[in-house]
Amino acid sequence: MYLPLYQGWNFISIPLVLEEGHNTGDIFSMIDTDGRITWTYNASLSRWQRITPDTPLEQMQGIWIYSAQFEQFGLHFSKHQIAVSRPFYEGWNAMGIPGSHDRAARDALAPVFGSWVYAIGFNGASQGYDKTIISAGTGEHSDLRHMFPARGYWVFFRENATYEESPSGYL
Repeated sequence: MYLPLYQGWNFISIPLVLEEGHNTGDIFSMIDTDGRITWTYNASLSRWQRITPDTPLEQMQGIWIYSAQFEQFGLHFSKHQIAVSRPFYEGWNAMGIPGSHDRAARDALAPVFGSWVYAIGFNGASQGYDKTIISAGTGEHSDLRHMFPARGYWVFFRENATYEESPSGYL
């Protein structure tokens, strides 16, 4: 899968289990970040964490990366996808949805229904945030709006929750 990295900041995510040898922060080493640090947000500690070449990358992890110019960035996925089980914490979490196709937010976040409140995506092309998706929202904030694999989202949880889904649910 190739994902676009736009000039400026990009909020991306890991949609599937990455192939061994392509599953650490080292995969970003060829990106010209213009000296900027690549980050993830650890909601369990309520703090930002730097992604280094040795940092393991996990499915559904949200990542902020700067690119000095537009480029297509390739992700290499394992042939053996497993059920995803990822904890999320009360408050804001940096995440993405699992899978290879877009889904309505209410479907993509169904495994944590009742726990998530808001989802806000970032558009690297425009360098701005999308309109907020609200659980059970209507109109422009409807949870029927789609979320996209490999894009990053800030998702607010009212309580701790664990996202669990088998590959048959998202592939």
